[in-house]
Amino acid sequence: MKLTVSSFVLPLVATLFETAKGDDTYLSRKDLNVPQWNITRYGDVKPSEGYIFVTPYETTSSQPGAYIYDQDGDLVWSGFSYFGGTPFNFQVFNETQFYAWEGSVNIRTGHGHGHFSFFDNSYKPIKQLHALEHRLGDIHELTIPKNSSSALIEIFEPTDQYDLSPYGNGTWVNNAIIQDIDLETGELIFEWVSLDHISPAESVLSLESGLAGVGQNSSTAWDVFHFNSVDKNVEGDYLISARHSSTIYKVSGKTGEVLWRYSTSSSLSNFTIIDNSAELEVDPEYLKFGFQHHARFLTQTPRGGKEIIKFFDNHAYSHGHTEAGHGSESSSVTSSGKIVELDLTLGTAKVLEIFLPPTDHPLLAKSQGSLQLLQNHHAVINWGSAGSITEYDSHHNPIFHAALDADSDDVQNYRAFKYPRWVGYSPEKIALFKQGSKVYISWNGDTETKKWKLSTQGKEIGVFKRAKFETVIDLPLEFQDISTKSIEVQALSQDGEVLGSLNSAPKEEASPRVPLLGALEDGFQNYFSWRAARTHD
Repeated sequence: MKLTVSSFVLPLVATLFETAKGDDTYLSRKDLNVPQWNITRYGDVKPSEGYIFVTPYETTSSQPGAYIYDQDGDLVWSGFSYFGGTPFNFQVFNETQFYAWEGSVNIRTGHGHGHFSFFDNSYKPIKQLHALEHRLGDIHELTIPKNSSSALIEIFEPTDQYDLSPYGNGTWVNNAIIQDIDLETGELIFEWVSLDHISPAESVLSLESGLAGVGQNSSTAWDVFHFNSVDKNVEGDYLISARHSSTIYKVSGKTGEVLWRYSTSSSLSNFTIIDNSAELEVDPEYLKFGFQHHARFLTQTPRGGKEIIKFFDNHAYSHGHTEAGHGSESSSVTSSGKIVELDLTLGTAKVLEIFLPPTDHPLLAKSQGSLQLLQNHHAVINWGSAGSITEYDSHHNPIFHAALDADSDDVQNYRAFKYPRWVGYSPEKIALFKQGSKVYISWNGDTETKKWKLSTQGKEIGVFKRAKFETVIDLPLEFQDISTKSIEVQALSQDGEVLGSLNSAPKEEASPRVPLLGALEDGFQNYFSWRAARTHD
C-alpha cells in the first residue's frame, strides 16, 4: 500500500479554466480581514445553491475563525471574535442553530482541549456542551445523529498507567475516549475507552518511529490511535475512525466490544477487498485507504447482511496539523472521498463510489478532511490540510473548486459543510461607508435583506438591489455631497418588510420571523435515499 508519509509540496497546476479571486477589502467593514477564495469552475453545471461553513486557519488574513460563504465564494458572515481561539467542526444543527468547538489547539499534535458552543440563527450564544467526568473535549468531533438527542464527542487523555514496554522505551500514551452525552439532560449515555478494547499493536505508527510521539511525558505521549470521528446508528452501535491505525471500527453500544474492523493495511481487518478498479476506472491502489477522516454510517441497519459507510481517505500522513500542502510528486494516488459496501456475511469490502480531486489539482491531504453528500446527489469534499473544497455533480464530475485563501498555500481547514438553506439575522449594526459619490453598505451575517432603501432628511434617495456581502451604490447627482451621518438606511426583505435600519427613527417591532428549515450534516436518511434523489445535470 502506497501511503505518503514524508513532506512534499506540489504547486497548483496552471489551469485554462475560468479562475476568479474575491475582493480584497470591504470598505464598510475595514475591521474585517477575510480570506478570499481562488475559484475554478468546470463545465456548464452550476454549483448547488447554498451556504458553505468553514473554519480556515493558517491564512494570510490573520483572522482565523468561523466563516459562512455563499455558493459563489462571497462572504455571508465573518465569525471572527465570536469564538475563543480558532474554532473547528463548524456546522448547522436543529435547523436554525449552529455549533463549533472552541478552545486551545496544539497544531503539532493535532489535538485540542475545549468545549462546544451553540448559537442561534441570530448569531447569539445559547448553550455550551462540555465533556463529562472531568475531561476536556477535543477538536475532532461533535456529531448529533439524525433523530437522536445523542451528542458524540472525543477526548484525548495522556496516561502513564499503561505498560508500553512491549512497544519501546516510552511510558506515556494518549488514551482516545468516546463519550455519548444526552444533549437534553447532559447525562452520560455511554463511554468507550480505547485502551480497554484495542491493543497499541494496531497502530501503524510505532512508538519507536517517533512519528506519533515518543512517549516521554504527557506532552509527547504516543498518539497510538488518534480517533477523529464517531457516528451512531439507530441500533445504538458506534462507528469510529482511528487515523493512526488506518482502521474504521464498529463498536457495540451495549458491550463495548469491537464488532468489526475495516482496514486495508491490517491483518485484523474483517474484510477483504473486492477488485472492481476497472469498473471504477481507477488505479487498484485507490481500493485501499489510510489515515482516513470523517467516517459515517450510510445505512442505519444492515440490509441483506451488508452495511454502507462513507469516509474521506487521506492516503497520506503528517504529524498533527504541521504540514499543509497540495500534493506529492512521489505519489501516484491522491486523497479521495469513498463510499464502501461491507458484506458482513462474505467478509468483503467493495468501493461503490469514489470522488477524486480535479485533475488540475491533484490533492494529497496529509491531515484533516471531510466528505458530505448533498440532497441533489452532489457531493462536497473538504481537502483538510490542502486548504481547498470541491463540489461534484451527480456523475462525480468536479464542477466547483475553491482554494480557501487565494494568497496562501499554507491555509488549512478541518471540515467543511454546505447547506441548501441558512436563514441568518444579524445582531450587528448595519455598516455604512461613503467615499465620494459612492456608498458602501453591508450587514454581517444577514441573509434576508434583498434591497437597501436610502433616504436623507426625509427625502428618498432610492431603493437599490443588494449585491453580495457589500453593496456599492452610485448616488444620484443631487445627493452626492451629503454627509455619511445624514444617510438613513433601511434593510428590506423580498416582501418589503423592514428588517433593520441605520440613522433612522425607531420602527415598530417586526412581525415574528419564521425561518426556513436548514439542514443536517447530510440531508437524507441513508445511502439509498441519496441514490434515489439522483438528478441528471
